[in-house]
Amino acid sequence: MEEVPLVAAILAHHPGWEGFALVIIPIVVIAAALAVVKRRVDALPLDAGHDAGHDPGDRSGDIVDDVSSR
Repeated sequence: MEEVPLVAAILAHHPGWEGFALVIIPIVVIAAALAVVKRRVDALPLDAGHDAGHDPGDRSGDIVDDVSSR
């Protein structure tokens, strides 16, 4: 059997729908996941997760401060 040069083998390869699917499907899945996450984040209220009465500069409740004061 005759050996085919590497460049000729690469240029002669014509991927079908399988190659297309192997590239497109992961891109579509990741894009869909990002769209779902963005929709959920946009639906959150702006002050979600923040304590309205908490001063961000007040570190009196930190574990490190509690342990070091003993």
